[in-house]
Amino acid sequence: MPGLTLTVILQDIKKLETEALIVGFYEDVRPLKGLAGELDWLLCGSLSSLIIKNKLRGSLGEVALLTSRAKVPAKKIFMVGLGPKEELTPSSLRSAVRTAVSSALDAGVKNTAIEYFQPLSIPSQ
Repeated sequence: MPGLTLTVILQDIKKLETEALIVGFYEDVRPLKGLAGELDWLLCGSLSSLIIKNKLRGSLGEVALLTSRAKVPAKKIFMVGLGPKEELTPSSLRSAVRTAVSSALDAGVKNTAIEYFQPLSIPSQ
């Protein structure tokens, strides 16, 4: 069974040579930040528009497939919800990424790049 080549994004997304992007965003961080914010800018606010229209929320494990409209080399963008920022755990992050990768495989993607998610802070005791 053919697999999926997964690359972690560590460079400018406008220079990536990949079929798809997997980008995470939080349910409670507006405006969008990081790579999601950069994509929203490149797509002229399309992601924000989907959020405003309640078509995309960012709840944990939610995945939306979008087209890049030739604004970045990848043709497909998988937006994966990470839930509320303060509630993200290593386990919930793994679950969200697993769901997004599964969605990419189901869509027939063979080569994708995934956002590098910053290490989660360890709660103080």
